[in-house]
Amino acid sequence: MTIDYDTSNRNFRSYSIATASGAAYDPTNPNNYSFSDLTNLPISATDRIYDNGASFAVPTSFLNTLGSFKVGADFSLRSRNSMASTISYTPVNGGYSLASVTGGMSNLTTYGRYPLGPNLNYGQLFGQGYTTSADPISAAQSYQHDRENIYAGFAQEDLQWNKLEVLAGLRFEATDAAYSGYASTTDANGNTTIGGRLRSPRITTTSSRQCS
Repeated sequence: MTIDYDTSNRNFRSYSIATASGAAYDPTNPNNYSFSDLTNLPISATDRIYDNGASFAVPTSFLNTLGSFKVGADFSLRSRNSMASTISYTPVNGGYSLASVTGGMSNLTTYGRYPLGPNLNYGQLFGQGYTTSADPISAAQSYQHDRENIYAGFAQEDLQWNKLEVLAGLRFEATDAAYSGYASTTDANGNTTIGGRLRSPRITTTSSRQCS
């Protein structure tokens, strides 16, 4: 096909399309397209976070000093799961022209100038009749389970003697995370088999900080 892009009009551009034989071709005509199948990809995902913490403070006195001792802890537990399914819909009577599912619909345009063709008539589209098939292999391959737990705690002492104040403390934080899914193998004939659970190496990080 040949596309002729016309820039002679400075206000807006236009174009025309011709086939190899020179005949005009309308890309917005639904009769030029056929509908063969429909794929739906529903995704199920959850992300749960539980977070809680507490801190306490008590007054202290040491060698004529006044102060307070504080201690606290916090933890965050997070669990995520996700899976995407693939469901294919195939017309019972085989493929059909797109014109048979756009009847009675108005033509869409961009800025009222560039035609896009008619919108779908969903009553006609879903009234065609379809057979459905799921893909459990791809669904299992998409499954993912993640766990991320964070633990933190601190302790500090604040002492004051006349105009002198000393603040000393220690903070500790640790992260424990793991990620898993299902392993799969494909043989020479293209057959895919879902195996056991595949887990990432356990990731653990710790840090501590002291101040005075």
